[in-house]
Amino acid sequence: MRNRASGLQNYELGSRAKFKGRVVTIRKSKKTVFLDLECSAGKIQGIVEKDDFKSNPIKVGDIVEGEGSIQKTKTGHQSVGLEIYTLLIRPENYRQIETNARSLVLDRSLLEKTIANFFEERGIHRVSTPILSGYSGSSDIIPFKTLHRGKKEYFLRFTMELELKKLVAKTQLPVFEIGSVFKDMGESARRSFEYQTCEACIPYLGFDEGLKMMEDLFRKAAKAFDIETGEIPKREVKDICAEILEAGNPEKVTKRAYKKEINRMIGPIIVTSPPAAWVSPLYSKNPDGTSREGRLIYGGFGTAIQVCDESTDYRQVTQDLIVQRDKLRAEGRSSEIDKSFIDTMKLGLPPSIGFHIGLDRLLMAFTNRRSIGEVRV
Repeated sequence: MRNRASGLQNYELGSRAKFKGRVVTIRKSKKTVFLDLECSAGKIQGIVEKDDFKSNPIKVGDIVEGEGSIQKTKTGHQSVGLEIYTLLIRPENYRQIETNARSLVLDRSLLEKTIANFFEERGIHRVSTPILSGYSGSSDIIPFKTLHRGKKEYFLRFTMELELKKLVAKTQLPVFEIGSVFKDMGESARRSFEYQTCEACIPYLGFDEGLKMMEDLFRKAAKAFDIETGEIPKREVKDICAEILEAGNPEKVTKRAYKKEINRMIGPIIVTSPPAAWVSPLYSKNPDGTSREGRLIYGGFGTAIQVCDESTDYRQVTQDLIVQRDKLRAEGRSSEIDKSFIDTMKLGLPPSIGFHIGLDRLLMAFTNRRSIGEVRV
């Protein structure tokens, strides 16, 4: 975890400062009391003469306002010498753990801003797409279902992919979105009903260019959290599968065994060319039948970023979705294909690269939090 900048860094020595914030720690010396306060500008250190503090005592958790001049301590720490301070609110039950919420808000804000800036600097437009759909989809993922006035069924989205592709087909513009997706798949340290994600669809970008952009994006996000990354190796799925079987036939490795292996990898490492049967039917295929897809694995949490070459073959995409739908129905699952997506695909989706970024997993890895619940605001 990187150090937070002082909230007084923009003040000159001797200038006046006013603030309002919460007292999070109090340290006493022989003649002076040091207060650490959190306010909207950041964390600041206040200094109070001990006699003044005795006549106007405050506690950890109190919300105060104060005023004084900027000075430096003997250790060179920029502080405000409090000449006036007033208690605004004394909480009934302040818990130190509440300061973790502030840290989390700042961390998540930093990650989302870094990713948004990365895309916007490259001319990719931020959009907002519908969260509710009239179609359950034809994926293995189980969607949440709700009813409008107890009659018409709607489903919470589990991906932004189809809506972003619709926009690209209609406009030819590169787009991205940051928001929530929902999966009725149970909870664990790595799973939740709700995920924060960033997805993008970028037309006229080559697959190798997409892999390079994924690597650049990861490096920029890591640097924002003071994490240096060296060379990021690239491997194909078949090579990892061969190692799992100790030089056996990699085609005999199950998807479950493979996922278990990559979930142990610290990385970062980029893994490409999975069997087409393991991923979405909406992705293009290589001549050898593998999928034109790459994933950046990091932190022991599995996939952090996924890049895929979107299929532009309307007929093949439609056929694959029908096969997937019928398979799910045979298993007793409700499954419907989004007709508006099929109709839009008829317009012609330009060659495009899709991005799927797991913000929760990236934040867990960057801030050394081990549970997805620890990174939810």
